[in-house]
Amino acid sequence: MERTPVCAIIPAYNAETSVGEVIERTKEYIPRVIVVNDGSTDRTEDVARSRKTQVVSIPSNRGKGYALRQGFHLAMSNGCKAILTLDADGQHDPADIPKFLNAHQRDSRAILIGSRMAQADHFPTQRYYSNRTAAYFISKALGQYLEDT
Repeated sequence: MERTPVCAIIPAYNAETSVGEVIERTKEYIPRVIVVNDGSTDRTEDVARSRKTQVVSIPSNRGKGYALRQGFHLAMSNGCKAILTLDADGQHDPADIPKFLNAHQRDSRAILIGSRMAQADHFPTQRYYSNRTAAYFISKALGQYLEDT
């Protein structure tokens, strides 16, 4: 059975200290990595390019949603049929990627969403409550409970 072409998208904003490691660890599981530099004013783009990965650079910060849309567009135009996203700051552990790839093999039509809430005690208070609020409203809109967004 042929594997579905998978890409990883890493939206990045001022992440020069962490994006390189996230790219390297992601490439252990997914060779196609796209970094979307969302108007960073530091060396994020240089660090990403030095890791021999595809980089989309947005001239000014437009936000994570915009960066992801740009990454999705490029991934799909590159023939990717499955896309995994990770944050450039390292809050998503690339070591979890095989769990997603295995779940995707079982049902390639499913949308898979990981949850960081098992480690919620490590979240800053403001991030925890903003995440819970976003999860509530997105769950209501979808008619499906989501623990994390």
